[in-house]
Amino acid sequence: MDRVAAGGGPPVDARRRRARERFGLLTEREREVALAVAAGLSNADVAGRLFMSVGSVKAHISSALTRLDMTNRIQLALLAHDADDD
Repeated sequence: MDRVAAGGGPPVDARRRRARERFGLLTEREREVALAVAAGLSNADVAGRLFMSVGSVKAHISSALTRLDMTNRIQLALLAHDADDD
């Protein structure tokens, strides 16, 4: 029952634990940006919410992607979603 709906995936608790471990590799600001991206915000909206420039948002996303060996913001958003308590 704790398997991913598509079947055969890792149990939800294990997936969340791994996501939290990887999410913990990010700086606090990278985590804040990643959570905002996971909420569906554009770079401009993230910048406004977190009181930074759009360039800083892009830099934090790029840094997070590099640190986690990811290629796009959707992967980052999914990780943030899986790692989040809600």
